[in-house]
Amino acid sequence: MYSALVNNGSSKKLPREDYADLPICLALTTGHIHRVTQKEIVLDAISELPDEVSLDEIAERIEFLAAIKKGMDQLDRGEGIPHEEVKRQLAAWLAS
Repeated sequence: MYSALVNNGSSKKLPREDYADLPICLALTTGHIHRVTQKEIVLDAISELPDEVSLDEIAERIEFLAAIKKGMDQLDRGEGIPHEEVKRQLAAWLAS
């Protein structure tokens, strides 16, 4: 379940069915939920890059956004790793 800030500053829990069809994220404007398409997210990310950016850097940014989307989808399906398990795995990895 995601939380959304509404215009009075409070946090409102959104049930899964309210955001299940959203491509990547929610943008909140004046207390209203605005659906953001994947194309809008990519165009916005590209527009924030410097003018002299290479095609490889643009591709890396898009791949990064796709990886975030993939991870969020996995979490939505319950395929995430609990925080305590990640800490345990990280400690074991650092110790080796």
